[in-house]
Amino acid sequence: MERSPVLGPATTVSVTVTGSMKVPLHLDTLHTLDDAALQEEIMREAVRLTLAENLGGFDNITVTSSRKKGQPACEAQLDLADLCALIANAKRTYEYGQQQLVGLRDLIATIHEQLKEGEATGSADMKDITVPAVLKALGELVEEAMRGPGEAPFAVAISNANRSDTKGEVDVVSSDSCGAEGSDGDIHTRNPKNEGYEQLPDSDETSES
Repeated sequence: MERSPVLGPATTVSVTVTGSMKVPLHLDTLHTLDDAALQEEIMREAVRLTLAENLGGFDNITVTSSRKKGQPACEAQLDLADLCALIANAKRTYEYGQQQLVGLRDLIATIHEQLKEGEATGSADMKDITVPAVLKALGELVEEAMRGPGEAPFAVAISNANRSDTKGEVDVVSSDSCGAEGSDGDIHTRNPKNEGYEQLPDSDETSES
């Protein structure tokens, strides 16, 4: 169990989330199959694919079918922890990309200002903004961007909670334990690769800007 030096031990809670949405299906076409089992299977798969598409490709979904008031209905169960981790990583990657774009914009603005100053003063000393120097600066910026943001702290906390759940604890960790500080004041998280979550493509663990 995670412990905060200020708030004490964190308590995990089990969370069940429910909701509904309408999915358009061509049921009349299904009825022409004259195979009730096949109709149900196609309907479930169509619902699963629709949900996955609306959730950005998230595919950890199980769909069951039933009837309500004589009308076909489906129930979908998804791994909420996996979905939350996916959203947290997507948000972190977006913010990281925004930071890299700001860095590129600032670099271009700096080079532009240096060129303007050089032209205005007629300075012959332009060694800092030669093509090799500019390419070097751009290369360093690209290398930093390619390292990526690593796993989001919230995603790591979720994977930690899931790991604890296999030892008899419950599902979702409370926010108090996310990025808990150790006695030395540093933020401690487990390696997400060891927790069952893969790193984002071409990314390593880096400290946040």
